[in-house]
Amino acid sequence: MTPKTPLILFISMAALFSGVTQAQDEGLLSNQKCIEVYRDGYLDLRDNIILYNDKQLNRGDFAAQVSTISTAVTSLRTACFFTESPDVKECVDNYKKIYKGLRDRVRVRAVLSGNQESITFVDDSVNVDSSINEDSNPLRSLFRNMRNQGADAIKLGKLSIIDVKCL
Repeated sequence: MTPKTPLILFISMAALFSGVTQAQDEGLLSNQKCIEVYRDGYLDLRDNIILYNDKQLNRGDFAAQVSTISTAVTSLRTACFFTESPDVKECVDNYKKIYKGLRDRVRVRAVLSGNQESITFVDDSVNVDSSINEDSNPLRSLFRNMRNQGADAIKLGKLSIIDVKCL
């Protein structure tokens, strides 16, 4: 460690603390905003996945959007760590679960290389549709599509239940 390292660390921590304090004073990081970080990230990610699946976003744009959303969520949650009340932990954890379930299944490198062509919602996460059609049976494909649509309705229901508790 060089002699300047402690000074740099001190200045960095002071800048972070003053920024967090200023954001808190201005109401930018209220408890409600901290609760909504994962929720908003989930909704943004879901909307971008829908656009990507509908071929309205190309691979590069989708990967950039996913990276931007992830960075914004991470940076806001880091700041919220210093400002939020412990009372909001349950709501934050509930939204975090559905956000992470969706985000963990989107592989930016696979999207960019073309190995993740579309993403469908199933249960509390998403499944990757590969370009290889495993079933040539049209009846089996029909039932799988019906099952996936039902799971999408369940996911939206879970988001609504969390919203009622936390918003």
